[in-house]
Amino acid sequence: MIQLKPYLHPYVERTLRHKDKLFEVARLHKGPIHLIFPDIFHENITKFQGVFDELGIQARINYAHKPNKSKVFVKQSLKSGINIDVASLGELTTALSCGFTGDRIECTGAKNRDFLITALHHNCLISLDSVLELAEIIMLLNICNIQKARLLIRISDPAAKDRMLKLTLIEEAYVYGLSPHIINIGGGFRTRQLAHYPQWSEFLDSLSRALKENKPTETWRNYSYGLYINEHGSISGRVKALGEFVPIEATSVIREMFLDDTLRNRRLADIIRESLFEVMIEPGSSIFAHCGISIMRVIGIKEASNREKLILLDGNTYNLSHSMQEQLMDPVLLSASNSPSPECGGYLIGNLCKEGDLLLKRKVFFERTPQSGDLICFANTAAYASDFEDASPHQHPLSKKFVVDLRQDSPTFYDEEVYSPYYLQP
Repeated sequence: MIQLKPYLHPYVERTLRHKDKLFEVARLHKGPIHLIFPDIFHENITKFQGVFDELGIQARINYAHKPNKSKVFVKQSLKSGINIDVASLGELTTALSCGFTGDRIECTGAKNRDFLITALHHNCLISLDSVLELAEIIMLLNICNIQKARLLIRISDPAAKDRMLKLTLIEEAYVYGLSPHIINIGGGFRTRQLAHYPQWSEFLDSLSRALKENKPTETWRNYSYGLYINEHGSISGRVKALGEFVPIEATSVIREMFLDDTLRNRRLADIIRESLFEVMIEPGSSIFAHCGISIMRVIGIKEASNREKLILLDGNTYNLSHSMQEQLMDPVLLSASNSPSPECGGYLIGNLCKEGDLLLKRKVFFERTPQSGDLICFANTAAYASDFEDASPHQHPLSKKFVVDLRQDSPTFYDEEVYSPYYLQP
């Protein structure tokens, strides 16, 4: 029995200790609920700001709105002094309604005409998606009688894969009368999720042995997570599977990147600082790290044809955006009863009338047997998992978000629609 225990931020651990409060807030909505932590979000922002201060680099943090729809994070990012990256007219409208002005908004992704017109009128920074989009912007400038646009051009030259060539291209731009001053390194930063990173390697080792020996894998229908037996009879795919988790924080990756001295035998941070360049980043999942948990009620337990226990939840894969990011870590069981109960292992399945509505493809083990009315809590779901694909198949209720406020001895919960960091008193 291999466990994959999630890393739980101290604020999350503190919240989970107040089981009675969690059952109270769960009763406020018939469907799954997502608890979000703007204080952790602000803490993550501070960490990103801190690493650039440490390096002496002027940085612009444009947090990516797309991993989570909640205005709570938009308002907190405004209050915390960073910028926002929006990828649709809807996201741009949300940013503007929450108080952002165009000088603090970057527009990314494919853009239709309405998106571009609004971005141009508000003087947003437009990250060009294509030459086609550039031609559209030039035409719209004339139509809208706007004198100029703020544009960000990304280097996508296949020959410029390493930093040396990219830096040379930026320097050569001055020859052509351009004056680049921003280096955008984008996002995609990974961050720690497991409490004990070696557990993932142990799980893959156990899965590999089961596959080679043709034994039960403790995964649904022997799902292999990309592992397979090659023509030589050994396991392939392990290196790729190991990459599902990382043992370090995003800020450590950034620090190592800019302290690297393989470029011109000098630290990259020194070159950028002396060239008066500003660094732009667009963190998504990493800035939402540990900022949310998701809770579903237990309906009951039934048996599959192979006698495996199926733990039925009043939620489904859409409520956790399963196709975007499958849940891998062990959830936390919150029992309504304190009476003695045996251990239990089984598969978590959703409430859809269709096969394949599995919340996890691996068997999970609990110290107690889940009962009807108990709560199952999934960790680290603020980025993508909680609402990127949230839908209501069979007219099941959509999930609902509540904000966690930990300024008192026990947590207080706010409806996300009425919460604002500006209303809170110290």
